[in-house]
Amino acid sequence: MSELGAVLGLAKSSPTGLVDRSERSGLVERGPDPEDSRAVRVEAVDVQRRSDCRESLG
Repeated sequence: MSELGAVLGLAKSSPTGLVDRSERSGLVERGPDPEDSRAVRVEAVDVQRRSDCRESLG
């Protein structure tokens, strides 16, 4: 999260809330970094997959 904060010019704690909200909205997925057990990877969700998920819910 600190790397994301640095890229976005945010304080260290700000990306966590941003990623939490984005994850709840289905915009990103968070998972372990296979190369560093201390790190977390955040990846954008494929727009088509998100669209398919919304259609199945509603």
